[in-house]
Amino acid sequence: VLARIIGQLAAVNLLFAISRHDGPMHQPREVILEFYRVGAYVKVSAVDPVTRTEVAIVGDPAVGEATLKQAAIRKLDYVMAKERAAGRRRA
Repeated sequence: VLARIIGQLAAVNLLFAISRHDGPMHQPREVILEFYRVGAYVKVSAVDPVTRTEVAIVGDPAVGEATLKQAAIRKLDYVMAKERAAGRRRA
């Protein structure tokens, strides 16, 4: 279970979490998330541990942990789908 990450970012600039969610094909999978506070913003990196695909977003901490997490995972799903369509599947 993820802690209240955004509230903790005031004291800690870097925090890792592992999230389990349904992937684009509704298959359960894990995503590694990194929340890093940069000034007034939070950089969220999402990594698929199987393909090692990594993406990052930058957002306002006021939108909340769930919104930032969803945005990063949506971008990861998008990038992985583009790579599959282009035949650049990593393994």
